Amino acid sequence: MAPAEGGYGWCIVGGYVVNMAAVIQLVQMMGLILKDVFRELDFSESQGATIMTTTQATSMTLGVLAGPLIRRFGFRCVAVAGALLAVSGLALTSTARTFAEFIVYFSFIMGFGLSLSYPSYIVALNVYFKARRTLATAVALSLTGALAILTPQLIRAASWQFGPRAAILVLAGVSLHSLVGAVLLRPLAPAQAQIKSAPAQEMAIKERKDDAEAAAPMLQDTEKSQPGEAKKSTFLDTVSGFFVTLFDLGLVRDPALVLLLLGTSLGLFTDINLVQFLPFMLRDFTTAEASVFMSVFCVTDTACRLVAPALHRLVGRPSRVMYMATLVVFMATRTALLLCRSYEAVMVAMVLIGASRGINVVFLQVLIPDNVPIQKLPAVQGLYLLVCGIVFTSAGPVIGWLLGRTGDYNVILLVLVAMNGLTLVMWTAEYAARTLWGTSSPAAAAP
Repeated sequence: MAPAEGGYGWCIVGGYVVNMAAVIQLVQMMGLILKDVFRELDFSESQGATIMTTTQATSMTLGVLAGPLIRRFGFRCVAVAGALLAVSGLALTSTARTFAEFIVYFSFIMGFGLSLSYPSYIVALNVYFKARRTLATAVALSLTGALAILTPQLIRAASWQFGPRAAILVLAGVSLHSLVGAVLLRPLAPAQAQIKSAPAQEMAIKERKDDAEAAAPMLQDTEKSQPGEAKKSTFLDTVSGFFVTLFDLGLVRDPALVLLLLGTSLGLFTDINLVQFLPFMLRDFTTAEASVFMSVFCVTDTACRLVAPALHRLVGRPSRVMYMATLVVFMATRTALLLCRSYEAVMVAMVLIGASRGINVVFLQVLIPDNVPIQKLPAVQGLYLLVCGIVFTSAGPVIGWLLGRTGDYNVILLVLVAMNGLTLVMWTAEYAARTLWGTSSPAAAAP
């Protein structure tokens, strides 16, 4: 059965936006309140940073569990479970008094909830849309970006009205709206059956293969083989085979898919860090001027996300090519910011950076769904979050070390541009190799 390409699919888009606004964005900006709570509890800067980075690492690395759960229970049930965990973790955080309690409640419980909910919405959105996937993603991201402008004001108002700790509990109540988004994820029966049947088919194939290997004569020298070693080997093979099948780890044998996951993870890392460090790069201007620059950046970013579908339809190239092309423009506009000194020049640069980022982030979101069969998407999405967790936990400290050594945010900007350049080099080399040798990537084939 073909994807809906609209109809109830727009309710799925609505559920995605509700979840992003009520949970993901709320959690991302919780630092506005937690900084006051940490100060009240006399936490060090290091302890506060550890809590936030542990939350980020948990929400990404545990995403690998989402794939098997989505295949077993469906994306609606997993999204509901993720929402309940996230809300519970946030509510418990309002009672936390010690560093360990913050780690357990905020970093682990809530982080695990995020790791389950986000992949569920991604899979649901891409089950309902294929030909109009870029349009649906652009609409979802544009609405999410527009609501992000209101999130800091909501947090500030709650903190002012109720105080930091009570505000966390109030915001946990706000995040309960994510259950509405989760309930909206009505399964598309044939597609859901296809997703759920994939691991069962693979297990059956593996069992037939194991039976054939057991019936075949052993080619090893039986005199050198000990019975205990054979049993141990069989047990280890069984256990490893179970986990390989459960998490679809056989996918990592495909170099093209590994490069796709690594490139998109680097893209997400550089994108998040750009938004985080951009205000510091405007330190030579007054607070009022910097606020205007950031507002212009946010508005153009959000508005230009709606341009991506039209651009995609006009050019007619695959999403990976579109992402690479817009990434080149995005890199150029960020580098140009280093050369700007006057108010007018920086304003133009911020408009261009916001526009290029808005278009680029849409293609980043559709890269994996466009290059992976739908029955593999839950597993690949989980692996993607795992790779993101590895990239963030390894590259994040390096960025911090560089900033501490140089004290120059311009250096950080150049490093982020270089990381994007690495993605372009990897993907160009992989494309050249496939063209030269005439090979294709089964796991990364279009659905």
